[in-house]
Amino acid sequence: TGDRILEYNGTDLREATAEEAAYELAKPAEKVTVLAQYSIDKYNEIKDKPGDSFFIRVLFDRTIDLVDLPNNTSQLQFHKDDVLYVDNTMFNGVPGNWRAWFVDHNGYKQQCGIIPSKYKVEEELLIRRSGSELEGDARRATRRSFFRRKKHQRSNSKELASFSNINLGWYSSDSGTLHDDSLVIASYQRVIRLNSEPSIRPVMVVGPLADCVTDKLIADFPDLFMRYIPEAKHCSQASMEKGVADSLFIDYRKKGSVYECVSVSGLKEACSKNCHCIIDIGLTSVERLHRHHIYPIVLLIKFKSTKQVKEAKDSRSSHDKISAKAAKEMYEHALKLESEYRHYISGIFILIFQLIYN
Repeated sequence: TGDRILEYNGTDLREATAEEAAYELAKPAEKVTVLAQYSIDKYNEIKDKPGDSFFIRVLFDRTIDLVDLPNNTSQLQFHKDDVLYVDNTMFNGVPGNWRAWFVDHNGYKQQCGIIPSKYKVEEELLIRRSGSELEGDARRATRRSFFRRKKHQRSNSKELASFSNINLGWYSSDSGTLHDDSLVIASYQRVIRLNSEPSIRPVMVVGPLADCVTDKLIADFPDLFMRYIPEAKHCSQASMEKGVADSLFIDYRKKGSVYECVSVSGLKEACSKNCHCIIDIGLTSVERLHRHHIYPIVLLIKFKSTKQVKEAKDSRSSHDKISAKAAKEMYEHALKLESEYRHYISGIFILIFQLIYN
């Protein structure tokens, strides 16, 4: 009694939830290696407590049909972007259900209820995604038969909850290339409570003509916005990769014979000034920013159509016109960013191109 399991068969359990630890310990193994630390004081402190303590932001809506489920009033309903506090990932000693609380703006617990675990949600979403792919041929049936089939499914449904407006949150690799076998479903996002006074947050502007919008923000509101100037490094790409791995750099890109990088120290220094610094990095870097407790305001620029993208781009310069194909690619790229990184985006702005220049 009192030993804390730090690693089990090479898996680090220091930050694992009770559910994650239970799943790991239940895996069959012929040989078991354990790294443990005796901590009887810590054991006595937490032995009568649920065992978990963390905040999550939910990335989908959950509504409970109390007509079909009259005995499940303890189930918690929530909406996308709600922040919940989880204090038990092994409710009643069984994996699959978490006990969670709604919290107020100060982080104090309000209403308690049961929610499906991360594993349970993602399994459900994967099943639905697989089912959608298998029904690819059926989708080519008439619109009328499609709705009749969906209605029939709903009438027979006894599912615990319905998930609507689900953000699948597909992640891509740092190279920006999507690979089907690396896609991850985002159900809950771990967040932390900030106890200190927040600093002025950096801004990321992404989407078609993001550079033009950035220029206008800085020109029209010089007291509020400034451009972050990346640091120039004369070194190898291996050195830059090591800097990212060692948490010295957030992101980098090659320009000519040098590498331009956004360093952690440089960005924090810029954030300490009384001005929003606009940083030009990819959305794949947002997670790295979060690890350093830097939470950017992410603004996605969209246009209503491919035609508007082309008109806006062509209006910038009579000598720098783009093709319809390039405009379409820019338009579709914005839709892709919205789909894959919705959980990071703070605001979406649909522009009429004249506004950029007025």
